Amino acid sequence: MTVLESFVIGSALDIAAPDQVWDPAQVRTPALVAAIAAAGRGRARVDRAFELGLDLVLGSLTGLSARSPKSAVLDLNRG
Repeated sequence: MTVLESFVIGSALDIAAPDQVWDPAQVRTPALVAAIAAAGRGRARVDRAFELGLDLVLGSLTGLSARSPKSAVLDLNRG
């Protein structure tokens, strides 16, 4: 539950964040430069990021629970 709550709070903060957080001129990693260019702008960027992240979080939780309910709880309580 904490993972999902953290994701939702982060997504809410993303809505209020500037479109471009990193300056591509200051980035030294080609993959990050490409990601910044591909990210887009505005609400469409935020919506795509939320949908992708939610799919990843829910897919991971589904994979954990498919192993067995008990092992999913144990994995989530590790740390």
